[in-house]
Amino acid sequence: MFSHQDRSWTDACDVSAEPQAATDRVLATLALRPLSLAVRATSPMSYFDEARARAKRRRSPWNLLLIPAFFAPWALLWYASARVLRGVARHSHPELNFVLLPDSAGGILMAIGLLFAWFPIAMVVANLLVTAIPTARRALDNEARGVPGTDLVSANRGLLKAAAFMTPAGWLIAVVGVVVS
Repeated sequence: MFSHQDRSWTDACDVSAEPQAATDRVLATLALRPLSLAVRATSPMSYFDEARARAKRRRSPWNLLLIPAFFAPWALLWYASARVLRGVARHSHPELNFVLLPDSAGGILMAIGLLFAWFPIAMVVANLLVTAIPTARRALDNEARGVPGTDLVSANRGLLKAAAFMTPAGWLIAVVGVVVS
């Protein structure tokens, strides 16, 4: 909604009349109104502004439990997948040296592809693990109250949408790594 002050601001910016008179009106309006009222944001919040706003909302210590709850499944899923790809790569390229993955550019592609493939899935698992604790669930639900899209169902839905792209793309990169090893 626009207030009376907003209408006077837009009237002051009318440059259809004489340009010097329009400039004088704008300067007079800025001199009479505080700067905070004269400047309006016209673009949406940036990613970093939204991240700061989320960080201010997230004050519960239960949020810290999300970190190990994420890294444990991510590492386990990555390791299990790397073992599977190692078997495939060892079978198709017996001449390569292996530690866990081949010591080649293909090994790097396999490692990075698997990291991206399991990232959103591990985040969903972390959300489910932490919210399995009733106290944590209540604390996280209280933080999400009043902010659309931050509840458990919405967060997991968004992560699964990301997984629909990232998991196949990560596996594709990993398979290309097996082929080029």
